[in-house]
Amino acid sequence: MHSEKKRKEERGKNIPQGTQKKTGSNGLGKRRIYKEWDVTILSVKGENLMRKNWVVLIAFIVVSIGALSGCTQQQTPPPAANTVTIKNFAFTPSPITVKVGANVTWTNQDSAAHQPKEDNGLFLSPSLSNGQSFTFRFTTAGTYNYTCNIHSTMHGQVIVE
Repeated sequence: MHSEKKRKEERGKNIPQGTQKKTGSNGLGKRRIYKEWDVTILSVKGENLMRKNWVVLIAFIVVSIGALSGCTQQQTPPPAANTVTIKNFAFTPSPITVKVGANVTWTNQDSAAHQPKEDNGLFLSPSLSNGQSFTFRFTTAGTYNYTCNIHSTMHGQVIVE
């Protein structure tokens, strides 16, 4: 009881005598309107709402930064132009269409080794382990069929225009 009386006395000390117009409640807490300023004391049952607002704001900022940082992570780049991926015992894309003078690169993404070979002997890659590549330049227009020299059921096609 004594501390409540002391609080009431302390509240009145900072406000010049005669400037208080009205005291009431606005549903959020006590509201005092003075001639020089309008002050809302944000407290409900002794809780400081301003502190809660700061905590919510800081949490929002932290979550937003985390979400935005996810947007800046590097994505897997799209395959380079004229690249054939060897994966799941298949050549993709097939057929692939390129211009005369273009390079085509075969990249093995399988756990097994592969060896692209043109059916008429135009090219034969070395055996490619996972992650290895082979590149060949096509200098003449035409349609070139190829297979995997290790796995004869794998077929692909390069169309050179």
